[in-house]
Amino acid sequence: MTQETIKLNGTIYDSSSLADLKKWIDAAWKQEIFDFLFNWFDDSSEIITRTSGSTGTPKEIRLAKETMRNSAR
Repeated sequence: MTQETIKLNGTIYDSSSLADLKKWIDAAWKQEIFDFLFNWFDDSSEIITRTSGSTGTPKEIRLAKETMRNSAR
């Protein structure tokens, strides 16, 4: 029986290596959330984040915290 693999961004993964990748992604995602929250509560009136990159290379942008609060309301 042949083990199934998938190719993701040029790298071939099997079930074992994909599980390792998931752990890394989960950890990286949690770190990004922590960094955002840490920066949210600092004394700055802006927060620096990145665009999604869905239409090109992700770019760093500055957003006013007050604008984000108003948008959430």
